[in-house]
Amino acid sequence: MDPAKRLEHTLDGRGLRWEIVSLAELPGGAITWLRVGPAANEIGSAMLARDLVIEETGVVARLRVGNPSKTPVLLPSDLVLDGGKQARVVERSVIVPAFATAEVPVRCVEQGRWAPRDARTAQSFQVASPQALASREYNTCRKQFHAKTRGSYELDQSEVWAEVQRELEGSQVRSVTQSYTAFLSFRAERVAHARKLDIQPPMGANGLALARSNGTVWIEVFPNREDMCSIVPLVLADALDAAPYETTALWVQSAIHHVGTASLLGVPAPPATIGETYVLDGHDVAGSVLVFGGRVAHLVARVGA
Repeated sequence: MDPAKRLEHTLDGRGLRWEIVSLAELPGGAITWLRVGPAANEIGSAMLARDLVIEETGVVARLRVGNPSKTPVLLPSDLVLDGGKQARVVERSVIVPAFATAEVPVRCVEQGRWAPRDARTAQSFQVASPQALASREYNTCRKQFHAKTRGSYELDQSEVWAEVQRELEGSQVRSVTQSYTAFLSFRAERVAHARKLDIQPPMGANGLALARSNGTVWIEVFPNREDMCSIVPLVLADALDAAPYETTALWVQSAIHHVGTASLLGVPAPPATIGETYVLDGHDVAGSVLVFGGRVAHLVARVGA
C-alpha cells in the first residue's frame, strides 16, 4: 500500500467502543464475547438471507449478487459459495445495497471443475459455509501482505488452491475436483457437535475473541447478535479441534488494544457496493474492517506473531 494513502487514524480514534461481556467455557478453554459499537445493526447477512441471487459473470474472479430485499446485505469474507462452474469463496467483505446488484470479488476453491455440475445449478450459487479458521487466518495474513507490498488487497489464485489442498490433505478428505466443499462436508459432523453444546452469545454481544494455544487471538465482529449466532458453531468446531488453552481477560484485552490502535489503510470499494474497507496495520495484527456510515459492519483480525 502506498504510504501516502495511509490514514492517520485508528478504530479507537474513530470512536469504536469495546466491551468484554462474558466468557463461555469450552472443553479445555473459553471464548470471550464482545459488545462492539457503534455497529451497523440494520444490515442483514448473506448467511441468514434466503432471497439473494448469486450468478456467474463469465469471469472466474467475480460473481454477480442481486439483493431483492429492502435491507443492505453483508457478504462476509471467506464465505464459500457452491454451484456454477466451480465453487468460489468471497475474497473480501462487501455490502450489496437494497434492491441492487453488484459484482463481488471471489476466488475459485474447486480447481478440478470448469463446467456446471447440472442444469439446475449451472448459473446459480448457494451459500455453503465460511471457511475453517485456519484458512481464514491464512487468507487474512496473505491479503494484508499483498496490500502492503503490492497495493492490492487480494489473494493470488495459486495461494487459494494451495490452501484448499492443505485442508484436504490434512483432513485426509478425497475430492475428485479438489473442492473445498468436500472438506466442509467432512467438517459438518464437528459443526453439528458444536451446535449440540448450545453455546450462545449473551444478549447484546456482536463479537467474539478466541484465544488459541498457538499464541494467537482471532477476533470477529458482526453488525448484530443474530449474525454472530450464525457463525458461532463454525468457530466452536475449530476451537474444539485445537489444543486446549485457557484464555484470560488480560490476553484478550491486549489483543483488542492492538486491533483498536492499528493504523487503517484504505482499500477502494468494489463497484456498486457500499461501505469503506480498511486493512488493519498494527503490531502483530492482520485483518480488515468494513465500515458503513461510520459504524462497523464486519471485522476480522488475527492478533499474534
